[in-house]
Amino acid sequence: MVNHEAFATLPEDLQQIVELACSALNDQMTAEFFARNAEYLVQLEQNESVEIRPFPIEVLQQLRELTDELLSEMVARDERAAKIYASFSAYKKQAERWSAISEQAFLNTRDS
Repeated sequence: MVNHEAFATLPEDLQQIVELACSALNDQMTAEFFARNAEYLVQLEQNESVEIRPFPIEVLQQLRELTDELLSEMVARDERAAKIYASFSAYKKQAERWSAISEQAFLNTRDS
């Protein structure tokens, strides 16, 4: 996170450096996230006392309902939250459509 007001006071070349550094850090963090999760999943799978299984559909549905309720309350009482949530929702809808025909399609066709 970068303070918007402080960032705006930087000269353009330094703003670009900060943007590039943030982008590189995000890429590194994402790569590490995937690598470490894959590594530790192997450890969990090899542990005979661990059973890996998905959440029941009913639990996921209940979590979705509770999340929707909480978000509705936040949006109703906070104008900034409403603006952020509207922006996020529009992006999510667009991203889901793309993911369904790109990322998910790719994952569905890979060899196991």
